[in-house]
Amino acid sequence: MSLWKALYDVFEKEHARVEKHKGQQRALVFEIEANINFIAAGLEQGLSVDKIVAGIDVDVFKQSMTQGYDFNRLTANSLVANTIIDYPEFDKYIGKSSDELVINVYDKIFVLQKLMQAGRFRQDGKLKSLLRMLILVLFHLQGKVLPKRKNS
Repeated sequence: MSLWKALYDVFEKEHARVEKHKGQQRALVFEIEANINFIAAGLEQGLSVDKIVAGIDVDVFKQSMTQGYDFNRLTANSLVANTIIDYPEFDKYIGKSSDELVINVYDKIFVLQKLMQAGRFRQDGKLKSLLRMLILVLFHLQGKVLPKRKNS
């Protein structure tokens, strides 16, 4: 085997690893966005909470966890105060890593799903809280600042 062939093989393996990472990142962000859109549409359409919770997708997250994916690779930054400047309910998450935020939001999803399976259907407040948390995580992963709240 020539030196060039060996170098090319190393390059090709590294390139495949990077592309796999990018694919997982896109898939997770897509899953979070799809869940946000589904929850918002479900609430707007008056769907029952149990039907909304049952429709929340977690497959990409589960696959990523099984493969040992490091969610800090999505963004190396921790949540900063500037991201949530007008949302004091998120202050407790300042300084949390992407890994902590992603795992926390999916933990909330799993708890809601288990509550629904146990017949606890009155979870409207928790569903709305989950929606806000999903939006926070999405904005953090995309490096965006949450929009200012409209004056009531």
